[in-house]
Amino acid sequence: MKDLIVLCADKKIENTIDGLLGRPTALRIRQISYEIKVHSGRDPGCFHYAHSFLRPLLLQYDHALVIFDRDWDGAPTQSAQALEDATNARLRAGWGDKAASVVISPELEAWVWSDSPHVEFELGWPSHLGDLRGWLERKGFWSTGADKPSDAKKAIEAATREARLPWTAAVCRGLAGKVSVDRCTDSAFQKMKAILSSWFGETSGSSG
Repeated sequence: MKDLIVLCADKKIENTIDGLLGRPTALRIRQISYEIKVHSGRDPGCFHYAHSFLRPLLLQYDHALVIFDRDWDGAPTQSAQALEDATNARLRAGWGDKAASVVISPELEAWVWSDSPHVEFELGWPSHLGDLRGWLERKGFWSTGADKPSDAKKAIEAATREARLPWTAAVCRGLAGKVSVDRCTDSAFQKMKAILSSWFGETSGSSG
Protein backbone atom coordinates (compact mmCIF):
# COMPACT_ATOMS: atom_id res chain seq x y z
CA MET A 1 0.00 0.00 0.00
CA LYS A 2 1.27 3.47 -0.92
CA ASP A 3 1.05 6.48 1.36
CA LEU A 4 -0.72 8.91 -0.96
CA ILE A 5 -2.76 9.21 -4.12
CA VAL A 6 -3.07 12.71 -5.58
CA LEU A 7 -5.81 13.48 -8.07
CA CYS A 8 -5.32 16.73 -9.94
CA ALA A 9 -6.84 18.68 -12.80
CA ASP A 10 -4.01 19.01 -15.32
CA LYS A 11 -0.39 18.31 -16.18
CA LYS A 12 0.86 21.59 -14.72
CA ILE A 13 -0.56 20.77 -11.31
CA GLU A 14 0.70 17.19 -11.66
CA ASN A 15 4.25 18.36 -12.36
CA THR A 16 4.12 20.94 -9.59
CA ILE A 17 3.00 18.41 -6.98
CA ASP A 18 5.52 15.84 -8.19
CA GLY A 19 8.30 18.39 -7.87
CA LEU A 20 7.18 19.32 -4.37
CA LEU A 21 6.70 15.78 -3.08
CA GLY A 22 10.22 15.02 -4.24
CA ARG A 23 11.43 17.46 -1.57
CA PRO A 24 10.11 15.97 1.68
CA THR A 25 12.66 17.77 3.85
CA ALA A 26 11.57 21.14 2.47
CA LEU A 27 7.93 20.24 3.17
CA ARG A 28 8.92 18.95 6.62
CA ILE A 29 7.43 15.55 5.99
CA ARG A 30 8.93 12.08 5.87
CA GLN A 31 9.77 10.39 2.59
CA ILE A 32 6.51 9.00 1.24
CA SER A 33 5.38 6.70 -1.55
CA TYR A 34 2.85 8.36 -3.82
CA GLU A 35 1.17 8.37 -7.19
CA ILE A 36 -0.36 11.29 -9.07
CA LYS A 37 -3.26 10.97 -11.50
CA VAL A 38 -4.81 13.59 -13.78
CA HIS A 39 -8.59 13.59 -14.12
CA SER A 40 -9.69 13.59 -17.75
CA GLY A 41 -12.47 16.02 -16.81
CA ARG A 42 -9.93 18.55 -15.55
CA ASP A 43 -11.15 20.98 -12.85
CA PRO A 44 -14.88 20.23 -13.04
CA GLY A 45 -14.08 16.52 -13.16
CA CYS A 46 -12.13 16.79 -9.92
CA PHE A 47 -14.88 18.81 -8.28
CA HIS A 48 -17.84 16.68 -9.32
CA TYR A 49 -16.34 13.21 -9.53
CA ALA A 50 -13.19 12.93 -7.38
CA HIS A 51 -15.01 10.75 -4.86
CA SER A 52 -16.11 8.22 -7.49
CA PHE A 53 -12.69 8.26 -9.18
CA LEU A 54 -10.91 7.55 -5.89
CA ARG A 55 -13.36 5.11 -4.33
CA PRO A 56 -11.88 2.00 -6.05
CA LEU A 57 -8.43 2.99 -4.74
CA LEU A 58 -9.34 2.94 -1.04
CA LEU A 59 -7.36 -0.21 -0.31
CA GLN A 60 -4.31 0.85 -2.31
CA TYR A 61 -3.45 4.15 -0.59
CA ASP A 62 -3.48 5.43 2.98
CA HIS A 63 -4.50 8.98 2.02
CA ALA A 64 -5.97 10.87 -0.93
CA LEU A 65 -5.49 14.51 -1.92
CA VAL A 66 -7.50 16.30 -4.61
CA ILE A 67 -6.17 19.53 -6.14
CA PHE A 68 -7.84 21.73 -8.74
CA ASP A 69 -8.32 25.38 -9.69
CA ARG A 70 -11.13 27.62 -8.51
CA ASP A 71 -11.51 29.28 -11.93
CA TRP A 72 -12.87 27.30 -14.87
CA ASP A 73 -15.60 27.75 -17.47
CA GLY A 74 -18.93 27.08 -15.80
CA ALA A 75 -17.49 26.96 -12.29
CA PRO A 76 -19.95 27.49 -9.41
CA THR A 77 -19.99 30.98 -7.95
CA GLN A 78 -19.11 29.78 -4.45
CA SER A 79 -15.79 30.50 -2.80
CA ALA A 80 -12.82 28.16 -2.98
CA GLN A 81 -13.57 27.15 0.61
CA ALA A 82 -17.13 26.21 -0.32
CA LEU A 83 -15.88 24.07 -3.22
CA GLU A 84 -13.43 22.36 -0.86
CA ASP A 85 -16.15 21.73 1.69
CA ALA A 86 -18.41 20.16 -0.93
CA THR A 87 -15.59 18.01 -2.32
CA ASN A 88 -14.48 16.93 1.16
CA ALA A 89 -18.02 15.95 2.13
CA ARG A 90 -18.22 13.60 -0.85
CA LEU A 91 -14.77 12.17 -0.17
CA ARG A 92 -15.55 11.60 3.50
CA ALA A 93 -18.19 9.00 2.66
CA GLY A 94 -15.45 6.55 1.68
CA TRP A 95 -12.17 7.92 2.98
CA GLY A 96 -13.24 9.46 6.28
CA ASP A 97 -10.56 11.85 7.51
CA LYS A 98 -7.91 10.32 5.24
CA ALA A 99 -8.77 12.48 2.23
CA ALA A 100 -8.86 16.21 1.60
CA SER A 101 -9.09 18.70 -1.23
CA VAL A 102 -7.27 21.93 -2.00
CA VAL A 103 -8.82 24.45 -4.38
CA ILE A 104 -6.32 26.95 -5.80
CA SER A 105 -7.85 30.41 -6.12
CA PRO A 106 -8.01 31.42 -8.81
CA GLU A 107 -5.45 29.18 -10.57
CA LEU A 108 -2.08 27.44 -10.17
CA GLU A 109 -0.18 30.55 -11.27
CA ALA A 110 -0.94 32.01 -7.81
CA TRP A 111 1.67 29.60 -6.40
CA VAL A 112 4.53 30.79 -8.60
CA TRP A 113 5.29 34.25 -7.31
CA SER A 114 7.79 34.72 -4.51
CA ASP A 115 11.03 36.59 -3.97
CA SER A 116 13.11 33.52 -4.80
CA PRO A 117 15.80 34.05 -7.47
CA HIS A 118 14.87 30.64 -8.88
CA VAL A 119 11.66 32.11 -10.29
CA GLU A 120 13.55 34.27 -12.79
CA PHE A 121 15.86 31.41 -13.74
CA GLU A 122 13.11 28.81 -14.29
CA LEU A 123 11.02 31.27 -16.30
CA GLY A 124 14.03 31.95 -18.51
CA TRP A 125 13.98 35.63 -17.66
CA PRO A 126 16.70 37.51 -19.64
CA SER A 127 19.09 39.49 -17.43
CA HIS A 128 19.21 42.47 -19.79
CA LEU A 129 15.62 43.30 -18.83
CA GLY A 130 16.58 43.77 -15.19
CA ASP A 131 14.82 42.05 -12.32
CA LEU A 132 11.51 40.37 -13.14
CA ARG A 133 9.50 41.96 -10.34
CA GLY A 134 10.62 45.43 -11.39
CA TRP A 135 9.60 44.72 -14.98
CA LEU A 136 6.17 43.47 -13.85
CA GLU A 137 5.70 46.58 -11.72
CA ARG A 138 6.57 48.83 -14.65
CA LYS A 139 4.10 46.96 -16.85
CA GLY A 140 1.34 47.28 -14.24
CA PHE A 141 1.12 43.61 -13.31
CA TRP A 142 2.52 43.92 -9.77
CA SER A 143 1.69 46.71 -7.31
CA THR A 144 4.56 48.00 -5.20
CA GLY A 145 4.48 46.37 -1.77
CA ALA A 146 2.11 43.55 -2.78
CA ASP A 147 3.03 39.90 -2.09
CA LYS A 148 2.24 38.84 -5.66
CA PRO A 149 0.76 40.20 -8.89
CA SER A 150 -2.91 41.13 -8.86
CA ASP A 151 -3.52 38.67 -11.71
CA ALA A 152 -0.94 35.91 -11.35
CA LYS A 153 -1.86 34.19 -14.61
CA LYS A 154 -1.62 37.33 -16.74
CA ALA A 155 1.74 38.12 -15.10
CA ILE A 156 3.07 34.65 -15.95
CA GLU A 157 1.82 34.90 -19.51
CA ALA A 158 3.39 38.33 -19.98
CA ALA A 159 6.72 37.29 -18.48
CA THR A 160 7.04 34.04 -20.43
CA ARG A 161 5.99 35.80 -23.62
CA GLU A 162 8.69 38.43 -23.07
CA ALA A 163 11.24 35.72 -22.26
CA ARG A 164 10.06 33.64 -25.24
CA LEU A 165 9.71 30.57 -23.03
CA PRO A 166 6.39 28.70 -23.07
CA TRP A 167 4.56 28.33 -19.75
CA THR A 168 4.63 24.55 -19.61
CA ALA A 169 4.31 21.69 -17.15
CA ALA A 170 8.09 21.25 -17.29
CA VAL A 171 8.58 24.84 -16.07
CA CYS A 172 6.13 24.11 -13.25
CA ARG A 173 8.21 21.11 -12.22
CA GLY A 174 11.41 23.16 -12.33
CA LEU A 175 9.92 25.83 -10.07
CA ALA A 176 8.47 23.30 -7.65
CA GLY A 177 11.80 21.53 -7.41
CA LYS A 178 13.81 24.62 -6.51
CA VAL A 179 11.84 27.55 -5.11
CA SER A 180 11.70 27.69 -1.32
CA VAL A 181 8.36 26.37 -0.07
CA ASP A 182 8.53 28.87 2.78
CA ARG A 183 8.40 31.82 0.38
CA CYS A 184 5.00 31.06 -1.12
CA THR A 185 2.35 32.91 0.87
CA ASP A 186 -0.66 31.68 -1.10
CA SER A 187 -3.31 30.36 1.29
CA ALA A 188 -4.08 27.23 -0.77
CA PHE A 189 -0.38 26.36 -0.88
CA GLN A 190 -0.11 26.81 2.87
CA LYS A 191 -3.20 24.64 3.35
CA MET A 192 -1.69 21.87 1.23
CA LYS A 193 1.50 21.98 3.30
CA ALA A 194 -0.53 21.76 6.50
CA ILE A 195 -2.49 18.76 5.21
CA LEU A 196 0.66 16.91 4.22
CA SER A 197 2.26 17.75 7.56
CA SER A 198 -0.74 16.43 9.47
CA TRP A 199 -0.53 13.14 7.58
CA PHE A 200 3.21 12.65 7.15
CA GLY A 201 4.87 15.28 9.30
CA GLU A 202 8.34 15.13 10.78
CA THR A 203 9.23 17.03 13.93
CA SER A 204 12.58 18.15 12.49
CA GLY A 205 14.02 19.16 9.14
CA SER A 206 15.34 22.21 7.36
CA SER A 207 13.39 24.26 4.84
CA GLY A 208 14.27 24.24 1.15
